[in-house]
Amino acid sequence: MVALRRGTSLVVPKESDNDFLRFYQEYLVTVCFLLCGFLMLAYVYWMCRPTPRLGWETDDRIRSAKRRQINCADSLEDRGFAHGLCGCADDGCGICCASFCCPALRWAETARLAGWCSFWVAVGVMAVVHLGYFAGPLGLILFAGVGTLGRQKARTDFHLQINGATLVQDFLAYLFCPLCAVAQEAQQYEDAWAVRHQVAEVAHYRQFEK
Repeated sequence: MVALRRGTSLVVPKESDNDFLRFYQEYLVTVCFLLCGFLMLAYVYWMCRPTPRLGWETDDRIRSAKRRQINCADSLEDRGFAHGLCGCADDGCGICCASFCCPALRWAETARLAGWCSFWVAVGVMAVVHLGYFAGPLGLILFAGVGTLGRQKARTDFHLQINGATLVQDFLAYLFCPLCAVAQEAQQYEDAWAVRHQVAEVAHYRQFEK
């Protein structure tokens, strides 16, 4: 222990101060390590992901079925997402596995397909949000809040039912079942790209033709 001279007396640092400094250093190292790992994983995901292509589904029967799912009701009040919250594997295991194994990157890819922002901006948002998990329950609430904003934007894009009740539903979906919520939104926009839906065309212009 190092003693510091103050005037003619010696000041000995408290053991609690040393413990706090050690904890703070370990905290910063952990955050930097996790952030670097997350960015490396995002880069691998970016390089391995399939390039989005409008109207990639060529089977007319499947295209018609997907389009009916997107436009599932005639009235605005009755319309909801094309897939149920627990229908994670409706379109195969690809989206389901990505959503359950790495939901932050799958959400970032959906944000890009939706035209909300670029993939890397969405990755940055998710990185900041996940740092909130070091604050305990606050991190989960922060993630649910960001997810709810995106989910409400998806409702606006597809002219789905949107009101105070759906706001609460979306928040609870991300609070208690975030992986299923990520998968549900991903399926919605993947289907839109598959059938060249108007939402996908607008997003394609925002992301790739500006």
